[in-house]
Amino acid sequence: MTLTDVSLGGHDGFDRIVFELAGEGEAGWRVGYVDQPRAQGSGAPVPVPGAAALEITLTNVALPGDAPEG
Repeated sequence: MTLTDVSLGGHDGFDRIVFELAGEGEAGWRVGYVDQPRAQGSGAPVPVPGAAALEITLTNVALPGDAPEG
């Protein structure tokens, strides 16, 4: 599967993020709050306001630049 678009929306009382996927397969995800967010790959700390950040990890998904032709 390939990630084709990401959209964000703010609503009364909640925010929403939508990941659009194309292709065949079964994508997965993990979501949870972390108190020390880290950059993917380097593991470097990512400064954020507040005491926690929502971490979203997609699995079995290619980014557009990494997807096979077609």
